[in-house]
Amino acid sequence: MDFRRLLVGPRHTALSAGVPVALASFAAAALSTTLILSRASGGGVYFPFDAALVGLAASAGYAARYRAAVVCLAVGAAASAGSYVGFHAIRGDETVVAVLARIAGRADVLGAGLVFGAVGGVVGFVVGYAARRWRTGA
Repeated sequence: MDFRRLLVGPRHTALSAGVPVALASFAAAALSTTLILSRASGGGVYFPFDAALVGLAASAGYAARYRAAVVCLAVGAAASAGSYVGFHAIRGDETVVAVLARIAGRADVLGAGLVFGAVGGVVGFVVGYAARRWRTGA
């Protein structure tokens, strides 16, 4: 296995599979955050556990199937960004484009997503490796 494959996966999968997974994790995190906060009764502190779950699960599934580290990081960052957009969507104070532009400068939002993607990627690599070993009987 070469280094390029470990980073982005088999030929063309970063675009054909990675982009849809990243967009789906963005949408799922945005929707779940919006639903959670719409049911909450104001006040308190919100931590995006839903974004963490979406980022971990999506990147683990992607890593188990395609073994692509960079795509897993992008999936985690997309989930974190989606949660941030969902948080601001419930308040209705800005457009999605304005929120996305602000996210680009927020290291804490993207950093948290990168951590979610990295942890999910490691879990996915281990699960995928174990599944391949079990299938081959080695």
